[in-house]
Amino acid sequence: MQGIRKLTETTLLLAALATSLFTVGVARAQSSDNRSLANSSQQADSVFNPAAHAPSPPSDLMKGHIGENGNAISVHELGIPGKAREAYNKGVRRLDAHDWPGSVPNFQRAIKSFPTFYEAYSGLGGAELSMQSWDRAEAAFRKSIELSGGTFAPAHFGLGVILCHRNQFAEAEATIRDGIELDPVNAHGHFSLAWVLYTMGRLSEAERSAREAILYKPTFPDPYFLLAQIHLLQGNPSAEIEDLDGCLKVKPNGPLSARARADRAEAQRSLAKGNTSTPTKP
Repeated sequence: MQGIRKLTETTLLLAALATSLFTVGVARAQSSDNRSLANSSQQADSVFNPAAHAPSPPSDLMKGHIGENGNAISVHELGIPGKAREAYNKGVRRLDAHDWPGSVPNFQRAIKSFPTFYEAYSGLGGAELSMQSWDRAEAAFRKSIELSGGTFAPAHFGLGVILCHRNQFAEAEATIRDGIELDPVNAHGHFSLAWVLYTMGRLSEAERSAREAILYKPTFPDPYFLLAQIHLLQGNPSAEIEDLDGCLKVKPNGPLSARARADRAEAQRSLAKGNTSTPTKP
């Protein structure tokens, strides 16, 4: 049997992750623009080296709606000044365009105008994470959690990803689970947990969390891609091809598309030759 094919480099999804981490926080800040507000941790005995084995962090972590546990605009939202909201939304647009350095001053202006703007701190954390400015990203996410009283799920997801990067796996898992408890149907939270569990080598649990993410957001390509990485490690090219087909079906021209097509072709070659990868011991 041949050795395992090279997995996705850690940087492949990192930039997109920061964008998604931030955009989860957009809905709350935009909601007063005549918009409705959308409604046990253990560390493995041995772990993968994230840089060597893990795919990049979830690329869509921050996209979607936040505050799904509420049906009314909060006092916090009503108190956001127009100037702060405008700067925040500019930061969001910059982040969506992958202009991470350009998004930072907009989030900073939003925070200066409204110091308790915890969504803006989360957005700033997402931008810094995209640029792999780990310390600044961590500080921003922690400030978001502090200002929100620990009630803003996306900041927990972002902080969990950073803790995972620092190999603080137990803390990363616990932090992300805290966020999921706040927002149990958040697909991006389940995916971030899947990524952390994958990095820890807990493949079966990672697979379950990735499937949870797909359950709550079937058009989310990243969990399919992560499932493909899991099945690659398990030496199951048939399942890997199925996962990659799912990824390409929901996002045929996204950031992962080229890599998904290349991986699919390689998995087909392995399957045709009757080769499977040697499973990696977690």
